[in-house]
Amino acid sequence: GAIGSVSSKSLLAHYADPKNEPQAAIRESCELALQRICVREAKGDEALLPPSNCPFVSVDPAPAFSPANSVGPVPHTVEELERVLSDESGATSLWLRYQAMFSLRNIGTTEAVQALSRALRADRTSALFRHEVAFVLGQLEHPASQPALLAALQDDDEAPMVRHEAAEALGAMADPSLLETLKKYTEHKEAIVRDSCIVALEMHKYWSQFNR
Repeated sequence: GAIGSVSSKSLLAHYADPKNEPQAAIRESCELALQRICVREAKGDEALLPPSNCPFVSVDPAPAFSPANSVGPVPHTVEELERVLSDESGATSLWLRYQAMFSLRNIGTTEAVQALSRALRADRTSALFRHEVAFVLGQLEHPASQPALLAALQDDDEAPMVRHEAAEALGAMADPSLLETLKKYTEHKEAIVRDSCIVALEMHKYWSQFNR
């Protein structure tokens, strides 16, 4: 999807089909990648570009909402975006929920972070979605997200990929109060959680140099 090769559309469509791929995270990843290519085909590169003032340099799986990539009114407020983000009814596509996610990230206020944090813990439809929310919260490094990220890391019923992103998000914050929890989970029985916390501690050590 990030490469944007039209030649990969048939392959992505194949693995987005539940008849061909049993793993939901793989299907959903292919669904998002396919939609990204289709949007680029239909609306051009402009539809995928971040706002000119966006401080994030990541190639996101879906763009924030803009007139260039939206049909109908563009949701702008945190309240409007959270309604899209948190719609688990099936009426709102995963693509649109991702667009709301990155729109909230770009807003970056405490209220936007709180909306993302609620989605991280409340969503029950997609581990891939929750893992991306945790990644976005790591980009923002906002203290208001710490309770939700800690809860995700400590939740043994949460998918390992989500706990992985939560750990690294906490490591990126370089908050001394998080060290005890990160150290504790370096001995967790789940290898992904354990290894993620080891990496998170290294991230914490590195970024702490710049917080002095």
